Amino acid sequence: MKNTILSSAAALMLLSPTFANPPSSPTPVAPPVESTNPCGFHSGFRAGIGLGYKNHSTVNKYDFKASDNLLLPFPLASEQRRKTSTWQSAFYQGHVAYDWIKNNWLISIELDYRYNPTANKGKIISGDEFLSTEPGDFIFKQGHRHDFGLSFRAGRIITPCFSLYGIANIRLGKFNYEFISEKNIAIPEGLQTSGQRKQSRWGGGLGIGCQYILAKGVSMGPEITYDIYQPIKIDKDLAIPNTNTGTFFVQSSRPRILNVVLKLSKTFPDYQQ
Repeated sequence: MKNTILSSAAALMLLSPTFANPPSSPTPVAPPVESTNPCGFHSGFRAGIGLGYKNHSTVNKYDFKASDNLLLPFPLASEQRRKTSTWQSAFYQGHVAYDWIKNNWLISIELDYRYNPTANKGKIISGDEFLSTEPGDFIFKQGHRHDFGLSFRAGRIITPCFSLYGIANIRLGKFNYEFISEKNIAIPEGLQTSGQRKQSRWGGGLGIGCQYILAKGVSMGPEITYDIYQPIKIDKDLAIPNTNTGTFFVQSSRPRILNVVLKLSKTFPDYQQ
């Protein structure tokens, strides 16, 4: 009887699913490996700084129109002179922007400020027929220290780390234009005058740029733009005592500026990557 009970128990154990297929130990799962690839463009706010170089070109003109009612004992001839001047200088830049990234396309809007500490200085030699036995100097100085811009960018993400885009911008430049006429003539007071005008001039231009990811959220890239501004004009009456001499019409026609800037930016994504 005892043997029969033991045999029945052994048979039931063999038929039990748990005994026939004992539970296996869980397969270990490897922890996720964090990616070391810093690349990737993301929508979000962007801010940064830049160091630039510009080539500033302008045509400086003056036109002296003698008065028809001169109170001088000799005739006074009108005169026109012009000279193209170009100078190069460095500038500093700061910018804030917002980038939209979708399907490898990049669109952004950016505000920037440029500061240029140097000024253009030049000289025009006036003619000796202008009441002088020797030519005189017409000295001009043009400063362009402050410049504000609103720009739009559209381009393509070429690789996960590199993008290429075009630029269209609207600019507002703060110009300071100064001239000094050092014309000496055969009267004690001479024909010397000076004038100065600070003007805000609108401008615009086009350009191209690229951006390379250096680290997560950090990018660097160069941009090249060509901007043209409104002309600067000054009308200045000459002040020789007891005379009605004439007027200097001074103009800096449409300053043209080629800018090259290297920008370093930090992007703050809209969501955690």
